[in-house]
Amino acid sequence: PAGHVCTENAKWFADQVNERAKGELTIDYLGGPEVVPTFDQPEAVRSGVIDINFSCGNYYTGIVPEGDASIIAPCEPWVDRETGFYDFMVEVFDEAGIRYLGNHGGGFSTPYYLYTNVRIETPWDLVGQKFRTVPMYIPLLTALGIRPITM
Repeated sequence: PAGHVCTENAKWFADQVNERAKGELTIDYLGGPEVVPTFDQPEAVRSGVIDINFSCGNYYTGIVPEGDASIIAPCEPWVDRETGFYDFMVEVFDEAGIRYLGNHGGGFSTPYYLYTNVRIETPWDLVGQKFRTVPMYIPLLTALGIRPITM
């Protein structure tokens, strides 16, 4: 959504490409979920409705299960290339008809935020709470007594 850090990063990326490409390549930033709903974006890329998607790899797990690996990938592009991670992701996404361009975050340095409308004073207060999550974290949340919900 407008104002979200990922949205701002996507705008910044488009601005940088447009400035540096000097007209040879232009990215026309249209917006985020207000243009294409978040969970429809992977298929929108694959079908050509949109050309580029600045998103989380785990949103692609329905099309490319290996997309979850981007969560724990190194953040530095040169490390992705040195370790073969980049080539691996290109290969598995190509098989699904999508071109993987790179990781814009991820790794354990990416902040994850937990929000709730229930007062949490001890870890035991989390037991039974429903949290939206990605499949990768279901075992952890279940072990903590949290009811994981994926969308």
